[in-house]
Amino acid sequence: MRNAGDGQARELLELDDAAVINDLIAKLEECAKKLPPGFHMYPIQFEKDDDTSYHMDFIAGLANMRARNYSIPQVDELKAKFIAGRIIPAIVTSMAMATGLVYLELYKVLAGGHNLEDYRNTFANLALPLLSIPEPVPPKMIKCRDMSWTVWDRWIIKGDLTLRQLLQWLKEKGRLNAYSISSGASLLYNSERSQTGR
Repeated sequence: MRNAGDGQARELLELDDAAVINDLIAKLEECAKKLPPGFHMYPIQFEKDDDTSYHMDFIAGLANMRARNYSIPQVDELKAKFIAGRIIPAIVTSMAMATGLVYLELYKVLAGGHNLEDYRNTFANLALPLLSIPEPVPPKMIKCRDMSWTVWDRWIIKGDLTLRQLLQWLKEKGRLNAYSISSGASLLYNSERSQTGR
């Protein structure tokens, strides 16, 4: 079932995004005109120990602004340098490990024909060091009356149904009364509103 308003809402959001992006591009082009002739930007390597690069001043400043927003204690530049020295290498190492482990499982999915027991969850803590690779736990089974399902289960409804037909189908299929039905950000049905006549 599709709500005609969803397409219009998405289109308006995309138009808003396009307007913001175009405005930013125009501002950047204006800034570019103010640069000296022959100016070129090039990437630089992050260096926490070189105070003349002002990298840590910039990072500490941004981190403290963010900390203020969330009422988190702020840190001085030395503490920020200490944290950055520990985090940057850890991020690279842990991301490489996580990516490799995810792709191992993805290969199993793409190859097909695997049982649940062939897949693995991985828990890793490089600081301890700890690596645990158990079988995934099956999803929790939810039971109601004579039905049972998991969060992975789906009902596929074929055909174009009206909202009334969908509500009827739910009553017949699962003896369920829908409290609300939504599609994307649009609320299509709310049982409270329908009872009050709104």
